[in-house]
Amino acid sequence: MSRVEEIIADQLGSQPSEVIPNGHRYRLASGITELTFRPVVSGTNPSDVTHIATVETQFVEDMPDFSQAELARLNRRSAFGSFYRADDGVRSKATYSIYKSEPNSQWVAFILLIAFVQQQRLGLGIAQADVLDELGRANRASLNYPRNWTRSVPQDAFKAFADDLWRAGYASFTRPDGLAVNINLAEGGSSRTPTQSSETALLHISTDIRHPLAGAGYLGTIELPFDPPQRHIVEWSEYLNAQEHKQEDFPPRLGAWGLRGAGNKLVYALFLPADEGDALVVWAITNWLIMRTLWIKRAVWQAGSGLHRPGAERNG
Repeated sequence: MSRVEEIIADQLGSQPSEVIPNGHRYRLASGITELTFRPVVSGTNPSDVTHIATVETQFVEDMPDFSQAELARLNRRSAFGSFYRADDGVRSKATYSIYKSEPNSQWVAFILLIAFVQQQRLGLGIAQADVLDELGRANRASLNYPRNWTRSVPQDAFKAFADDLWRAGYASFTRPDGLAVNINLAEGGSSRTPTQSSETALLHISTDIRHPLAGAGYLGTIELPFDPPQRHIVEWSEYLNAQEHKQEDFPPRLGAWGLRGAGNKLVYALFLPADEGDALVVWAITNWLIMRTLWIKRAVWQAGSGLHRPGAERNG
């Protein structure tokens, strides 16, 4: 059992949750949420992944019957996982890689516990708010997330991070509430000097942002240089979310690829609720977004055409 599992088991010991093989489960009228730990065959390196933690909710009542296209739109506001349609209806899923020498066991356990407790209620609230404003207001009041930070991230932290990223080869700029980072997706392209025509992904890390349901927090987004054809964009959203969950050594899958704006632009978004700012969380989210973008570049990006899968008809 990992240290993260031990902390979670201790915290849930007096809570009304059920112990199941490799994890925990709790039930509400609206659904069933499980937190499980899957062992991974690993070597002796301290940086090897030993477990994949999964928080997954099956919604059984009060969840609108969304189409796949509607779920892709809903994912623009997801928190603690991505929405998807399974054989038994709509679900939400988050996954987290745990390492042999996990440096932040307490923090990882905290994130997983919050996801376990909040994924179902918050997911249902986000879904219902997308259907009716009245339900959104009612769920916001019921969830009662803090909507103001008690402490902001200092501006000099953003400047220090941007300087570090420039030294690493990424054009980075401070903003009043965070950072903007450019990553070139074309082989041999430079992320230091992005131009209008370069294939550059734009990463934004924003702080003290208000989510419609989840209160104040951090928001990290990835915008690709160009999208696949509109007729295939929903499938790409589903595919990228599914592929992320299949990875083992990967940044936390707490957000989702979804569709945003009137033009249905494909964007990755990660929202983390918080009642105060912490520069270390900003740096963690920045690194998660960079690693995710580099995975896109390696796995599914073809210079000049965009998102690409060998043999698929749904390429850019």
